[in-house]
Amino acid sequence: MAIEDQKKTAFITERGLYCYTVMPFGLKNSGSTYQRLVNKMFKSQIGKTMEVYIDDMVVKSQEKSQHVRYLPRIAQKGQVIANFLVECYPSNKQQENHDEAKEAPNPDEAQWELYVDRSSNQAGAEVGIVLSSPEGVDLEYSVRLDFPASNNVVEYEALVLGLQLVRTLKVERLVVHSDSRLIVGQTTKEYATKDERMRVYQRLVKDLASRFEEIEFERIPREMNVQADRLADAASTSVEDMRVSPVGLLLSPSIPIDPGVMQIDAKEETWITPIMNYLTKGTQPNDPIEARKLQIKAARYAIIDDTLFRKSFSGPYLRYLDPREAKWVLKEIHQGTCGNHTGVRSLAHKALTQGYFWPYMARDAEQFSRKCDKCQRHAPFIRQRAEELNHVEGPWPFARLGMDIVGPLPTAVGGKKFVLLATDYFTKWVEAEAYKTVTQTDVVRFVWRNIICRFGIPRAIVTDNGTQFDNREFRSYCKEKGIIQQFSSRSYPQGKGQAEKINRTIFDCLKRRLEQRKGKWSEELPNVLWAYRTTKPKPTGESPFSLAYGTEGVIPTKIGLPTVRTLVVESNDNEQ
Repeated sequence: MAIEDQKKTAFITERGLYCYTVMPFGLKNSGSTYQRLVNKMFKSQIGKTMEVYIDDMVVKSQEKSQHVRYLPRIAQKGQVIANFLVECYPSNKQQENHDEAKEAPNPDEAQWELYVDRSSNQAGAEVGIVLSSPEGVDLEYSVRLDFPASNNVVEYEALVLGLQLVRTLKVERLVVHSDSRLIVGQTTKEYATKDERMRVYQRLVKDLASRFEEIEFERIPREMNVQADRLADAASTSVEDMRVSPVGLLLSPSIPIDPGVMQIDAKEETWITPIMNYLTKGTQPNDPIEARKLQIKAARYAIIDDTLFRKSFSGPYLRYLDPREAKWVLKEIHQGTCGNHTGVRSLAHKALTQGYFWPYMARDAEQFSRKCDKCQRHAPFIRQRAEELNHVEGPWPFARLGMDIVGPLPTAVGGKKFVLLATDYFTKWVEAEAYKTVTQTDVVRFVWRNIICRFGIPRAIVTDNGTQFDNREFRSYCKEKGIIQQFSSRSYPQGKGQAEKINRTIFDCLKRRLEQRKGKWSEELPNVLWAYRTTKPKPTGESPFSLAYGTEGVIPTKIGLPTVRTLVVESNDNEQ
């Protein structure tokens, strides 16, 4: 129904005023007008070979053989009328196309926008490119560089690939956006290019830019380049986790390389550069006031093995990370080998306690966590109201343990469906093993191998009254070792609420890591346990690992980006 004609079909009911948006029986006009029209059209046939109604047309005949002759006559007349209407009145689609053609901008005057970014980590370098058309359509492209490259080279490769991609689309007017101050500055000749390799890239960019009728380079903050940044990260994502456009592969640099010359690229200047220059070279501003400010700031930092560290009042020195290194650390802590998709507060706090520092840690952690698809889809909905907590006594580490059995779970390798867990009430340490079935013998063996042999004999063990725990064999074993066995009702699991809460945390982490690969939960369980043990929970403020062993564990980030603990190590005679 045409919008301008809908009000003509209005009618009133007890519930209100309504109108038709779609007319019944496909009618295009009011009933009386339509009836007069078809009566005039088929005047010679009505009453003889056909009858015309407001909602139907019937072709009739006295004999079957006559009916076959009458049908083409009616169809031919209807086709003549239809052709006449088509020639006189354009269709709604034709009218829309005509209106859009009049409103569409001139293609020669349209301006496109190009966003480029790069991402580098231990696995290599990746490039993200987003080309936005004047109509708002985004073309996404990810490229992985299959050759070693510095940060500046990767930034230039992103720019070169983006310009080459735009030229293939015959674009004449372009605005290039990048968050690299150095690349934009050298391209616009705001910064001098001292390195020979960068000059070659600069000439290549200048040659590509000369092919456009109009081109402009603009530096934007990192927060405004999120889409290209996401594509750059996606280029390093595994195939089964890929949810974006296909990833290309660049086998060699865009410029020829002289194998006899080694190029050393300068790092992009940031707010920390003057402090680095002052600590390493003694460089100060000419203005005495600015020089004094720099000295005060530099007193908070130290250089150890050519690496900048921030001094801490009550803890170890913290290694300063640039934006690229900070992004890699957040990614590794959040979803790497020791990652458990922790929340915003825990993510920033874990990076800090592992010995790293950079400005706006909390903000970067929040942005990274919000962009994580798994965290958003598996976030818990808290429906319970807050209640007063009950005090549970734990006089020393591993003095009081809560044990529980979780399952059945999706069948894993070896037919395993159940998990036996033990949680220490003092350190929050968790021990867990997967089983096909959990018997009383498995419980005894688990306590001996995972608890007593590692941490000593506990004072008490809290369990429910299931047959795996409340049986003669386990009771006699606890009595022999001097362990007090305490029970909580299955109908009241709050009796061992700490163990229940930590169990839920463990399996929430498993859910985020596995998603659809539920049958691999037994393989991921050790990784999740490691991530939990090295993360500081809010109640204690210390990780279970540090409470159990007196020091923080070494996680993969400390190997990729060494901190004071792993960097300053004196070799002894045993290593020679």
